Amino acid sequence: MSNTRKFARPALFRNLETAYVFRCTHAEKEQAMPTSTTMTIRLDPLLKAKLGKLADETRRSRSFLAAEAVEAYVDRELAIIEGIERGLADVEAGRTVSHEDAMASVRQAIEDAAGGTA
Repeated sequence: MSNTRKFARPALFRNLETAYVFRCTHAEKEQAMPTSTTMTIRLDPLLKAKLGKLADETRRSRSFLAAEAVEAYVDRELAIIEGIERGLADVEAGRTVSHEDAMASVRQAIEDAAGGTA
């Protein structure tokens, strides 16, 4: 689809072959993801009161603080899951160390840190 449109020539453009109207389509394109969306959650009344107090004391909205808390929780949980998945992939690929070898490395690190006196 063209971003230009022909229109009838008014008196101003009588001597021109064609006149065009250009329009910016940048603002019309759909964004991949909206900047925010709404979600409803149920909270214990005491937790809601605490959130309200925190909002008042930090001069932030309850919504802002709740969104930050959810984001931190989701990021942390996803990082844990990704770490577990990497560990499982290591086990499947045979990239493991025996308990005895791991403990020997720990003992050596402790001894080195203590200056060889452990």
